[in-house]
Order: sequence, then structure tokens, then C-alpha cells
Amino acid sequence: MTHPSEADVEAVFVRAAAEGDAVAWRQLIDANAERVANTVRWRCAGLPDLAADVIQQTWLEAARNLRRFDPARGSFSDWVGGITRRVILAEVRKWRRYRIRHPSLASVTEPGQSLPDSENAEAVVRMLAELPDDYEAVLRAKYLNGLSVQAIADANGQSIKAVESRLTRARDAFRTAYRRLQGDES
Repeated sequence: MTHPSEADVEAVFVRAAAEGDAVAWRQLIDANAERVANTVRWRCAGLPDLAADVIQQTWLEAARNLRRFDPARGSFSDWVGGITRRVILAEVRKWRRYRIRHPSLASVTEPGQSLPDSENAEAVVRMLAELPDDYEAVLRAKYLNGLSVQAIADANGQSIKAVESRLTRARDAFRTAYRRLQGDES
């Protein structure tokens, strides 16, 4: 007797959730919530209000578009990851427009939070949003997850040299985005 693959089991949950099964939908969320939250916290650079908005919007978009998910094109996790990236970009753009239109309101911070930290965090969010996904992923693996270059290489089936090269290009892209941002806001 053959056992169903993980993809087959996932497809059953997706079909059931798309047909309105709340238990199946909860299972999909539970299986992916930590990955989504970690990605969002990383890309939102410690801005908790922005992160909360992005997480909520991600799951709303996933629920609205669940019938469009095609398991033949990839995993549910990857599909939700794509939604997460699009939501982050949209929320960062919306947030930036708000800060430009309402500078006096946008500069209000929560108690105990200094404005420079908030501005630095916003700059990091915008820079991460501009990076290609593979650069963001290698930076997240190295600096958020604390993985060694060897561990990143092993996880991705790549050589150490390839990971080092991608890490160097990702750092350079981040640095370039930072310098451009400094020039825009000076």
C-alpha cells in the first residue's frame, strides 16, 4: 500500500477549505502561520503595526483566492509566500504614501519608541521590499535565522561558493538601496 504524498494531503485540505471546511482552512493556516509570520516580521523590520497588518491581509487574500490555488504549480506554502511578498510591497507603498501625505501624524510614535528607530525600521522595510526574493531569502537565512553559509548551501543544494557569492550580491544590493534611500531623503 502506498502512502499519500505531502502534496496529495495538502491538496485534499485545500479542496476542502475552498469548499468551506473551516477545520481544513485552520489546518492550512496552522501549518503555514509560523513561516508567514517570520517572513513578515523580517521584512517589516520590527514595525509591529505594519507586520500585523501584513499578516492579516495575507490570510485575507489567501482566503479570497483559495479557489485559484493550483497544486500543480507549487506548494500551498510557496503560494502563500508569494501572496505575503505582494502584500508587503503593497502595504509599504501605502504606508509611504500615508507618511508623505500626513507627515505630522506619521511622526507620532508609540510610548518608548524613538522616531529615529522608527525611521530606520521603515527604511529597512523599504530596502528589503526592493530586493529580489533570492537576495532577501539568503539575507534572512544568514541574519535572521542565524544559519551558517554551509547550512544555507546544504539546505539549497548549492556549493558554499555559490551561497557566498549570492550573499555578497545581496549585501551589495541592500547597501545600494540604502545609499539611494539616503540620497532621496537628504
